[in-house]
Amino acid sequence: MLPLNACILGYSLYTVFALFAIAIESRLYRVGQVTPLRWDAAIGQSSSITITAPSALYISVHFRSFNLPLGDRITIRSPARSSEYSYTDLGRGNLGIETSGFHTSFILGAQAIVEYVSSNRTSSALLQPFAAEIDYFIQGHPRAQTSSICGVDNSEPAICFKGDNVKDKKIQAISNQWYAKSLATARLLVNGSFLCTGWLLGSEGHLMTNYHCITDTQAASMVDIEFMAVGETCSEECKRTFACHGRKLYTSAAFISNSELYDYALIKLVKSTELSSFGYLTLRSTGPKLGEAIYIPHYPRGYGLRISRLLDDGTAAIVQTLNGSTACGSNQVGYAADTDVGSSGAPVIAVSDNSVIALHHCGQCENTAVNIKDIIADLRVKKIAVNDMLE
Repeated sequence: MLPLNACILGYSLYTVFALFAIAIESRLYRVGQVTPLRWDAAIGQSSSITITAPSALYISVHFRSFNLPLGDRITIRSPARSSEYSYTDLGRGNLGIETSGFHTSFILGAQAIVEYVSSNRTSSALLQPFAAEIDYFIQGHPRAQTSSICGVDNSEPAICFKGDNVKDKKIQAISNQWYAKSLATARLLVNGSFLCTGWLLGSEGHLMTNYHCITDTQAASMVDIEFMAVGETCSEECKRTFACHGRKLYTSAAFISNSELYDYALIKLVKSTELSSFGYLTLRSTGPKLGEAIYIPHYPRGYGLRISRLLDDGTAAIVQTLNGSTACGSNQVGYAADTDVGSSGAPVIAVSDNSVIALHHCGQCENTAVNIKDIIADLRVKKIAVNDMLE
């Protein structure tokens, strides 16, 4: 990322403005392409279909209707059964009889098998001829979208900040803290199509991301959430969409609240021992300080987990502006740490105390985030309490 004094450092004014002009980060990074497909599962008649999409990263199926008799199920799986998801009754999030239908969780790879298994206990109360109907599937293909990174990408794989992987031994102790905190960050695929970043807030399984990622209850029901999508060594860059498959995948969440004005969404996962192992982040009630050093754990373009903390000249990324007004909104927090499409929803964390001071949501050569004080105030107005939310 170019520092704001790039011209002084030898970059021409033309270069700086040209980079700025092409580096606007899109609000959402779509990787899913819709492909029409008609498949009907007749009630009481077990059947299956194999879907093939050459070169696709993943496949997600859309059911326009889904209403299974008691005891029936529909499964979408990979050919080798390395990933498999089953649905009963009204399907994912009970959306089977909603006009929007639902998308299944994604299956990595270029082929997926959908199987309907009937128990032959068809209820006479079900008058429709089909137990479920597919009208299209989504195949994942990363787009050649303009990057919002200006200059060199200085982000690093998160694993580079753990233990013996740390190159700069002067920061080894503190960088281990950065790595531990980054594990609370998740890679999100929303509605089978859009990539974002989210993170665990507090100790009860709440997860925060952007409003433009999770706009409503249905989106919360159709979000795939991966934690610990990290490599084993620092040389493993994981610079491919969905590289370094996550250790834990959650396939839905309960919607708690969101705000278009402050571009945040709060959802909640089912708390478990494994979820607790990822840790959680806390918010600084007083918000960011001008000039303080920051780091950002995120999943740019759906790559493996990365941490951004440095500028092109080797200096630390800092909070450069407070209360800024840009195309992204007013009262914005500005900084130049590298982010990209798919980083939406990432936490901006203070180096001094590892607390979240802002919510990243918009990228230019100077990235911008929502001041965490605004989000805290909005949650208080709504009387939404999250255990261990504040530092």
